[in-house]
Amino acid sequence: NGFSIVADNSFYYVKVLSSGNCYFIAPVARKPSDNDELLVIKNENAYIVKHIIPDAETAKEQTIGSILFDEDDIVTFAQDFNGKIITSTFRVM
Repeated sequence: NGFSIVADNSFYYVKVLSSGNCYFIAPVARKPSDNDELLVIKNENAYIVKHIIPDAETAKEQTIGSILFDEDDIVTFAQDFNGKIITSTFRVM
């Protein structure tokens, strides 16, 4: 679907591959290091974004939220904060 998830030291972004534009979706769970992975997993009609943090003891997996695309290039990102769902919606260009 022409996008990837990227992160810097502060935020996760949706990066649209065709334009290179990046859209903020959430604050980072932890400053990403070289071994970290950002996974985007197809789940029915949405995509689940996970941040995999490899560790000496156990690998930690944090679900960042879910992304839903509609046919008009509208993206909705949903994040669960202790049972409260926060959503943000934007149009990709």
